[in-house]
Amino acid sequence: MTAEMYPVFHSLPLIGRLAHRSFPSAWFRQSVRWLSLSGLAALMAMSAGCSGSGGGSGGGGGGGGGAADNTPPTATLSIPNNSPILTTDALQVVFSETMDTASITGGLGIWSASNAANDTYTFTPLAAGPFNRTITAKDLAGNPMAPLVLGYGVYDAFYYVSTTGNIANNGTSPATPMLTIPAAIAAAAAGQAVKVSAGTYQVTSGTDHVVLKSGVSVYGGYSADFLTRDRTANTTTIQDIQTAAGTPANPNRAVEASTAITGATVLDGFTINGSTASPTGYNAAIYNTTGGAPTLSNNTLNGGAGVESYGVFNDADSAPTLTGNTLSGGSGTTNYAVYHNSTGAATFRANTIQGGTGTSSYGVFNWGTLTLIGNTIRGGSGGTDSYGVTNLNALTLADNSIDGGGGGANSYGVYNWVTITLTGNTIDGGRGTAFSYGVYDFGTTGLYSNVIAGGGGSASHGIFGAAGFTAFNNTVDGGTGVASSTAVYFEAAGAAVKNNILFTSAAAGNRYCVFEAKGASDPLEFAKNDLFGCPTALYWNGGTTAVNDLVTAVVGVSTLADLANIGDNPAFVNQAGRDLHLQASSPLNVRRGGVDLSATVPLDRDGINRTAPMSMGAYEQN
Repeated sequence: MTAEMYPVFHSLPLIGRLAHRSFPSAWFRQSVRWLSLSGLAALMAMSAGCSGSGGGSGGGGGGGGGAADNTPPTATLSIPNNSPILTTDALQVVFSETMDTASITGGLGIWSASNAANDTYTFTPLAAGPFNRTITAKDLAGNPMAPLVLGYGVYDAFYYVSTTGNIANNGTSPATPMLTIPAAIAAAAAGQAVKVSAGTYQVTSGTDHVVLKSGVSVYGGYSADFLTRDRTANTTTIQDIQTAAGTPANPNRAVEASTAITGATVLDGFTINGSTASPTGYNAAIYNTTGGAPTLSNNTLNGGAGVESYGVFNDADSAPTLTGNTLSGGSGTTNYAVYHNSTGAATFRANTIQGGTGTSSYGVFNWGTLTLIGNTIRGGSGGTDSYGVTNLNALTLADNSIDGGGGGANSYGVYNWVTITLTGNTIDGGRGTAFSYGVYDFGTTGLYSNVIAGGGGSASHGIFGAAGFTAFNNTVDGGTGVASSTAVYFEAAGAAVKNNILFTSAAAGNRYCVFEAKGASDPLEFAKNDLFGCPTALYWNGGTTAVNDLVTAVVGVSTLADLANIGDNPAFVNQAGRDLHLQASSPLNVRRGGVDLSATVPLDRDGINRTAPMSMGAYEQN
């Protein structure tokens, strides 16, 4: 470990902070705001380095009539964040000036002097396992430092792997690295970790692919001398070269996690590619099976080629946690960035997920129990159909950005078959040339505080309801379909639609705020919505009649006005630029015209508390 001081890099220790909360979008957005503060601290640290405002007690500000000290302190770390460290390493936080030692929170270390008294805080020794802290502190003038989030894996010993290593080496020092990752994993014991230097490590699925071991973590991104870790500069690749065909029940894979692999086993900092040499097979970058539940972070996963290809394939009762990864489905005829066919509860946070380039392309396909929070998900560019998220079982979907992709014929942001809840997402139907759908729902989905757009193509639909869904406080754009665009399409009866802003942004074609496919498609409730920008019909009634005002009967014998719906332009901040927030100049009927649904929808898309009288749409503006 070098003595060089590194700038503070961001960390994502979300798991502990996000647990045990009943409303996913609330606690995720609070965490994002909290983490963004630590990101600010990092930027300030990179700018300020270790320059202080004075030694000793001088950090308290100028005396004798000098200017008051209003500059917040910054900090640097002796070891980069998100790095594996040993139990014997001294982890130091060096502040830019003398600090008020009584003000620190989140620490169990000791103060020591470096350039000035009480500017250095040292953690040592450390116990094996995850080390996560959020440090806050003030300088002597009372200026608070932005929260500093620390996240490390602490281990008893390291093994080393290099493309210039030797099979005869013991791998216990940078000078004697092993040649293969599987050999180092086999030599290591629980509580130890493997460091891998830059280069490409070829494996053959079923013969010598990487099989994770309980309690042994593996980190890529190291320089040839192992003195620095930079995942971008030191690309570390695991490449499956298997030519034999895998099967759906036993796909080829570069990396595997199975029985007894828990979250204490970390795989971080790799580019992992499924086989492209098995064109008639089933190929995956990572295959989790039989209870495998590793922590997969900061990796780039590509499914490879074949009949089907998978960025990550979760089978049996596997339940991995993925954070900060980039996943692609590859170029299989059918491809999946995420294929979850497991009863285990897998969790994906803050990943970038994209289906590949095959005929049918899926960002996420869920058959099991899955939580998706704060991810960016895109359907890919399937030659026939592309899907952002396809769900057939238990799914939590909150605070994601989802796009249906560029499917040749049809594209779907969310394609759902069962009862789930979508909260605080931004969803776009994509660019299918025939049909595009923001949300295509066969279940009885609850849609709360989402921003939804139908996408492009010939015909676009914001929400296509094939069953009785519930939509409260969404902002829904029917999209830019050339022939037709519809904000909400009732294929079946029973929907409850309240406090939404419904509009279309197409330049031509038939444009509907609401389209009832037939007389038997009446919603259960349709009240307190704002309908505008729909010149063909505000409400296409019973599959036959265009209603373009608020006083013609629609649902039963009621009118839109009787149901407290309005027809005002909401004056978005920038509709053309897709900033659909309301503003202080938005009509009062939109800003304060919604019914109080805060018991069901307590927060808006930004995590702001809903207050009565509620605004219509996804964003609160009182």
